[in-house]
Amino acid sequence: MAHNPIVNQLTLSRTDWRFVVEQGMVGVLFQGQRFLRLLQPGDGLTMNERTSRGGLQVYLMDIQPHDLVWRVELPTKDHGDAFSVTLRLRYQVADPRQIIEERITDTEACVARVCEPLLRRCARDYRLTQFRAAEEALCATVAEADLAGCGLQMLAAPDLTIHLSDQARRRIEEIERNERRWRTVKTIEHVEEVPSSDPAVSFKVSVAVSFRVHKQEDLPSDSIEDAERQLWPRIKRVLRRESRKYHLTQIAEADTAMQDAVDDLLDGEGISDFGLRVHALEVSTDLDDKARQRYVELATIQHTAVLDKARLEGLKDSTGFYTDLIQKGSWAVLAVAASKGEIPINELYQRLSEKERSQFAMQFEFLKTLRADNAKDERQDYDIAKILMNTVAGQVLGAGNPALGAPTPAKQIAAGDAPAGGEAGA
Repeated sequence: MAHNPIVNQLTLSRTDWRFVVEQGMVGVLFQGQRFLRLLQPGDGLTMNERTSRGGLQVYLMDIQPHDLVWRVELPTKDHGDAFSVTLRLRYQVADPRQIIEERITDTEACVARVCEPLLRRCARDYRLTQFRAAEEALCATVAEADLAGCGLQMLAAPDLTIHLSDQARRRIEEIERNERRWRTVKTIEHVEEVPSSDPAVSFKVSVAVSFRVHKQEDLPSDSIEDAERQLWPRIKRVLRRESRKYHLTQIAEADTAMQDAVDDLLDGEGISDFGLRVHALEVSTDLDDKARQRYVELATIQHTAVLDKARLEGLKDSTGFYTDLIQKGSWAVLAVAASKGEIPINELYQRLSEKERSQFAMQFEFLKTLRADNAKDERQDYDIAKILMNTVAGQVLGAGNPALGAPTPAKQIAAGDAPAGGEAGA
């Protein structure tokens, strides 16, 4: 409600100059646009003022304390939420002359005009759930407001209250649920195709992205899944940059390189954007059915070429031959050799380091058929087979795939067998 402190405005003359300044009021005397003086209760015009050449005006002004009750909606830190605020403030006119000269006819509007920008700026530092802290901060902000520019003065500490409607309380419960959810590390898995060095085929990668909310105010929406979807292309670019360096038969090396690339990024500058911070990335590389068939063809060709070359050079030591393949990282060739029974899996597996075993198992996944093995050490063979079964079962190519050839009889893959001269080809 507007509050105009000017109760009356009188134009005086030589014949009509009587007026009364009552208690709680002052008279503000002007001649034209020139301020003359303030009249206190009981004061009147002097003889000179009565006989002056007209143009006198007196403004009777209420200077008693006035209580303002102001209700306002203030923005919170979260777009769309607001504080419902009631401000109670006692003030009075401190400079009657300024009130007249600046033509102030609504002191409540003046107080609101001074306080509202300060309150809005302060309120934006707080979420709806922080309404108690916001209440204290807003009250302190109003207490420091300077009303002198309006010709007013504050008489007592302001009283400010934030009211919570049923809707606001439900919103607070929602925010608190979200905050509990955001504090938890969440994992989302992406399956994407990334290029190999062969334009005709691609690697298929599964990436488990583990993340949590880092800066809530930077979230593009209330959905952290939406934020993660916006962050994902940055990770995908890193994978694509690495994957295109490797040929299809280098799937194990490509898998390691992509994992190392994202690990280096996490350990270095980190991955933080859209209010999220990524804590871990797990990369797993695979091939689709078409690419698997192409892989088998290429791996078999490589295997034949390597073995033919070894024969031409006079292959005598099969142990040294396969050790050399391990040192060169020729996992596709080794996988073909193992699937054909040219080298026992348990013997090969014992020669490999943990990292080499992982790379070999990935290659072997595309070529291995479940086999019968008459290894001399059945217990050892069982342990090795169990490890491979856990890795491979359910994902390997079937024995009927023409690219793999017919399964090798058990007698041909007994422990200690060397590559057979006439059966080593694809």
